[in-house]
Amino acid sequence: MATRLLRWVFLVAGGCMIGAGLVLIGQLVFADHMRARVRDTFFLWRGIGQVSFIFQDDETKLALWLNEIDPAVLAHSRHVAWVLITLGTMLALVAPWMRCAADGRRSRA
Repeated sequence: MATRLLRWVFLVAGGCMIGAGLVLIGQLVFADHMRARVRDTFFLWRGIGQVSFIFQDDETKLALWLNEIDPAVLAHSRHVAWVLITLGTMLALVAPWMRCAADGRRSRA
């Protein structure tokens, strides 16, 4: 019974880790896209946007905020996302191989 519960916990934890890693990668792709849009904007419009930041719409504010993030932070976040996906996959693949005793009999390990 405990092994079945542990197998279920491994599957759920692995799925959550895979999902969290994929969400983080999606957010990083969005951040890269927004940063590229800001970099491709004419420098004068970018300066006007930063000076009149309080009057900008939410999308422009988000793009300007994301442009201020250090690229090393984004690289670290990308590394963390891939680690989450890798560990989650390992947990999800190991869980089905765990032995369970059938019908109350003890398994020989």
